[in-house]
Amino acid sequence: MLSKSALNLQSKRKRYYSQWGEDGFLEYVLGRLPDRNNFLVEFGAWDGKHLSNGFHLIEKSGYTGVLIEMDLERFAHLESNVKNFNCICIKAMVGFEGESKLDSILKKTELPKDFDLLSIDIDGNDYQVWDALMEYKPKVVIIEINASIFPGKFEINDPNKSFELFLSGSSISAMFTLAETKGYRMIANIGCNAIFVRKDFYRLFHRKSLSEHELFTYEAFSRSQLNRAQSLQALTYSLARPNFISRLNRILGSLLKK
Repeated sequence: MLSKSALNLQSKRKRYYSQWGEDGFLEYVLGRLPDRNNFLVEFGAWDGKHLSNGFHLIEKSGYTGVLIEMDLERFAHLESNVKNFNCICIKAMVGFEGESKLDSILKKTELPKDFDLLSIDIDGNDYQVWDALMEYKPKVVIIEINASIFPGKFEINDPNKSFELFLSGSSISAMFTLAETKGYRMIANIGCNAIFVRKDFYRLFHRKSLSEHELFTYEAFSRSQLNRAQSLQALTYSLARPNFISRLNRILGSLLKK
């Protein structure tokens, strides 16, 4: 049986700018943390809004965003979109060696070492980038995984290969293990993202330790790809999400009018 706390967290998803409701989810998670400093880091930030995990927090909660984007055209749009907010825009490619490491980029700012939120979405070497981060300890990390890899498979993206849809990226089990070594625990999976908090905050969300197997939502899989237990888990998580409830209410409402 799935944990009630895991199902409750899935109900907190709400989409403002993000792809699968990550930004509403993060708003809830951050709202439960003590001693927030209202700083976040997001890359690739694209234009600052498109599928952003952080812009809602910047717009509605007064967060200061350190937003990193390497593409010249996207960066111009990024600067334009956040010009009225308290943001630091950095044109750079985040890597995992030398001056491209996130540590090297962030040390040029006044960002606190324990800033609230780190959002990593670079379609491939997300694992390596987080692994290389040593000087900063964000409270919450949301990071892209290859959601088409079943939990239990330890696969790390090959940094020497070009991006390929459904093939690039690291598995949830690899990311789960990395997080443990860095002092983090996973609290949820949303789409192709895994969400972690520092271990000292874990009990704010779950009373018992949950594995990546229990938290995996199987959103990238069709039912025909799953066994009975996996299908049941995927269905249960989908029923917990607010978009399902709202759709059901609309259907029931239309039926009652007839």
